[in-house]
Amino acid sequence: MTAVLPVPTPTDHRITELTDAQLLQRHCDGCRRAYRILLTRHERLLSWTLHHLRIAPEHHADILQEALLKVHRQAASFRGTGSAAAWLRTILTNTALSHLRDSGRRKEDVDPTDDGILDRLRRLPDPRAAEPGHSVERLILVDAVRALRPGLRDTVVLADLHGLSMEDVSARTGVPVGTVKSRLSRARRQLRDDLADAGLLPTVVRPRGYDRTP
Repeated sequence: MTAVLPVPTPTDHRITELTDAQLLQRHCDGCRRAYRILLTRHERLLSWTLHHLRIAPEHHADILQEALLKVHRQAASFRGTGSAAAWLRTILTNTALSHLRDSGRRKEDVDPTDDGILDRLRRLPDPRAAEPGHSVERLILVDAVRALRPGLRDTVVLADLHGLSMEDVSARTGVPVGTVKSRLSRARRQLRDDLADAGLLPTVVRPRGYDRTP
């Protein structure tokens, strides 16, 4: 009977050569140093994410601490289908947006109605960049959002990009909830049509008399 040999454990000087996915696995196996190395490796990315989300500096420490706790608890859920860097950034982004909602979504913390946030989306490193076509799709989507009328653009960015409720969008934009719902529906319809025209979504057959004008 052939003996099963144990998988060799990296020595201290070799553990820094492990990939992000391997470091996460080592962390799940109880290696504290692997976790520290992973976070150190992506420290600038995490800081950059908070900066480009326009999070007030005084909130960085709390948000980062909460996000890293989630990383620690959810490490075993990482399947390696995407990059670990994108996975880390997603957890941090969701934590930051949740923090803003819970703390009252103060305008000085983030102003998603600013056109500049769409430019920042264009510069975000695409977590799926290794897959052909996805970076182009993102640019087309950003351009489609930028082409919306201001009222529609502000509404879809607040609701769909930042996850605000209809009531929160109403309070931020100063229009009734009913108007927010109408604008969101029109914005989504126009984006769907624009993406279909660009070949990114199936063409939808519209009923006779359908008016595409936003």
